[in-house]
Formats: sequence, C-alpha cells, structure tokens
Amino acid sequence: MEPIDLSIQTFMKIAASTTRGKISIIRTFMAPGGYDFYKVLKKLAGQLARYEISWIDAEAEVAKIKRLPERQHTLVLLQKFYSWFVAGGFAWADPAKGLHVSVSGLLKVRVRPEIGFKNSSGGTTSLALWTVAAPKLTPSVAADGIQFLVNELLIGANDEAALFQVRAQNIFDRSLITAGSAARVKFHLTVVEEIWKELHDPGKSTEEVVSHIASLGNLPPP
Repeated sequence: MEPIDLSIQTFMKIAASTTRGKISIIRTFMAPGGYDFYKVLKKLAGQLARYEISWIDAEAEVAKIKRLPERQHTLVLLQKFYSWFVAGGFAWADPAKGLHVSVSGLLKVRVRPEIGFKNSSGGTTSLALWTVAAPKLTPSVAADGIQFLVNELLIGANDEAALFQVRAQNIFDRSLITAGSAARVKFHLTVVEEIWKELHDPGKSTEEVVSHIASLGNLPPP
C-alpha cells in the first residue's frame, strides 16, 4: 500500500469535513493523477511576495489558464492576496518547511507554507494560504491547522506560524491555539490514516468505514 501524500491545506480540509466528507476526499487519492485548482494562484502569490514578477506579469500568467472558472477564481483571489500584501508593506523571508510522516509511513503531509515575511518581533512568519471556499475556516479549524504547523516546523522564539484566509483577507495566528489543539491534531492524523487503510480493503463498504471511524471515539474538545 502506497502512502497518502497530502498538502497542509488538503489535510485541514479533510479534518474540517464530516466523516463521509473525509472518506469522499480521501477516496480521490486512491487513483493516480489529480488536479490542484489553486496551483497557479499559490505559485504566483509567492512570486509576487518575493517581488520576482509585477502585477502585470501575474495577470498575463492567469490569462493563460484554460478553464474559465479557475481563471476567474485565481484572478480574484490573487488580487485579494496582492492588495493585502502590498498594503502591509511586508518584507519577504523564506518560510519554514517540514514534512510529517506517520510512524507506519502510510500518511505524509507536506508542510510548506507558501509565504514568509519578517514580523514585528524580528522573526519570520511562515504563512500557509487557505484558498478554498468550503469547508469554512473557523477559528477552531484554524487553531488545529496552526498547531500542526507549529508541531512540524522549526519555530524560533520570535517566529510565527499562521494561516491566511485569502478570500476574507484574515490572518489566524498562534493565539488561537488552545489546550486541546494538540490532541485534536493527533486525532485528525489517526482518522485520516485509518480511512486510508480501510479504503484499501476491497471487502469494506462505505458504511463499514464510517462505523470503524465512529469506533475511534469523538473529536477532542477545542
């Protein structure tokens, strides 16, 4: 059985979904391939933040996207990100990066924040972009995601790990982390790996997978 390899955003999206939603998303990784709807957006956001390209250049790249919905969404969200970044006057700094691998090796999560900048404390803020419309990025979901970033990245005393909700232009930082965040992250990781293993059993129906996940208990409180 090959491991399931996820981005931090996809892992959070799974964690924030219902059990059936989790199963549906994870099932898409059973077949090779896949398409990242926001790949161009994330690439261009990083290039703009590093001042490698101009806004005119970025617009030209977006115009090359063949799928109309993707092109429209990318342009709108890129405008939101760029206006926020420019207004903030941020100075680029390379974000921290990491890789979570479960003990069994069956779950991998790429922890690669797309943006980094110097913060007011003199450290680096490593910022992961949240680009999807659903599920909603609530403070609780954000807290779990930030806890995961802190777990996997080398965060110094003056460094920060945060999430940026591009659509709403909101930053969620470590102030959201609660006493229960670490337990919640551990539970999410267990659930994702268990679903992945269950889906590789050809004799298991969706209802049986749902039942198995229910047997793991309830999500720890925030």
